Amino acid sequence: MSGAEAKSYVHLLRAQSDAILVGMGTVMADDPELTCRLPGL
Repeated sequence: MSGAEAKSYVHLLRAQSDAILVGMGTVMADDPELTCRLPGL
C-alpha cells in the first residue's frame, strides 16, 4: 500500500474487521501495528 487513499482504505477495513491475520515472518520482521488509525474510529 503506497498512496494516501490506499492507506485510508486499509485502515477502514481494519475498523470493520474482527480479526487481522499476518504471518509469523511479518510479525518478527516488521512488528506491525495492526490498529485503525483513522480519526474518530
